[in-house]
Amino acid sequence: MATYTNYKGGRVRVQIYVNGVRDSKICENKTEAKAWALAREHQVREKGNPAKLTFRELVQAWIERYPNRPGIDWETKRLNVLMRGKLGDFTLKELSKVVVADWRDERMAEVKPGTVLREWTLLSSVCSDAVKEMGLLTENPFYGAKRPEDPPPRDRVATDKEMEQLEHFALLRPAGGVCLQMFKFAIETGMSIGEICALSWEQVNGRVIRLPEFKTRPVREVPLSTKAWAILEKRKGAEPTIFGMTPQRADVNWRKLCSAAGVNDLHFHDARHMAASQLSKKIDALALAKMLGHRDLKMLLNVYYKADAASLVDKLG
Repeated sequence: MATYTNYKGGRVRVQIYVNGVRDSKICENKTEAKAWALAREHQVREKGNPAKLTFRELVQAWIERYPNRPGIDWETKRLNVLMRGKLGDFTLKELSKVVVADWRDERMAEVKPGTVLREWTLLSSVCSDAVKEMGLLTENPFYGAKRPEDPPPRDRVATDKEMEQLEHFALLRPAGGVCLQMFKFAIETGMSIGEICALSWEQVNGRVIRLPEFKTRPVREVPLSTKAWAILEKRKGAEPTIFGMTPQRADVNWRKLCSAAGVNDLHFHDARHMAASQLSKKIDALALAKMLGHRDLKMLLNVYYKADAASLVDKLG
C-alpha cells in the first residue's frame, strides 16, 4: 500500500512497502506519484520482473501519469476501446513483436489503415514510456514488428457546390453554422480542429495567432488572412474560447451538418489539406511548414510542391 505526503514546492512524496522492501520518490503531483507507486509495487512483487502486470494495467498507469497531455481525452477513449480486446489481457512478459503483429493483422481487417497507424503510434508511445520512464519494459515490442504502411494522403477538397449546400443547411442549424465557420477558418489557417476549439482571444495579437505546442507540432505563430480575420470578428465577445466547442462536439456537429447537406466523405481535417494546397501557391515550403507546424518538409514537398520541368520554364525566364 502506498502512502502520500505533501512535500515542499507543491510536490508529493510517495512511499511503498511491499514484501519487506521500502522505497520512496518525490513526484511533481499525486497523479504521477500514483503511477510510480503502481509500477514500483509490481516490480518489487515480481523481483524486478513485471510478469503479472497486464498491458491493460500499464495503459491505465500511463493515462494517470499524463492527465494534462495534449489530446489525452481522445487518447484515453481510444486506449480504453483497444484494451477491451485480448491485447489488454497479455502480461508485459508475454507482450512481444509477435503479439503486436497479430494485433496489427486483426485490426487491419476491421478498420482503415490510417486508423491502425494512429493506434499503433499511440500504443508504441505507451510502451516507450514504460521502457524509458517507468522501467516496466526492457524494450518496445512495437519496434520489432513491421509498421503498417502509410496510406496515400487524402486529397478530398470541398467543391463550390458542396460549400453552398453546407451554407444553406448551416442557416438551419446554429451549431452547424459555428462548425462551418470553424471549417472555413481552418481552410484559411491550416489549424487543426483541436487547436481551433482551444483558441482564445488571449492568443490573438493583431492579425497573428500564437499557438502552444500541440501533439507533434511546435509552438508557432499563424498569420491571419483577411477572410480568417473576418471570421474572428464575427465571434467577438465569445468566451472563454472563441468558437465555444470541444473537439468531440465539433466533430459530431460537423458530421450532422454534412449529412443534412448531403455532403459525403468530407472530414473536418480535409480543411487542413485544402489550406496547404492554396497556401503552397502563395508562400514557399519553409514558410508553409512553419505555419502548419510540420517538422518534416518531405510530405509538403512531395504533395504540394510538385513541379515538372515544363512548369518551371516560365519562372526561369
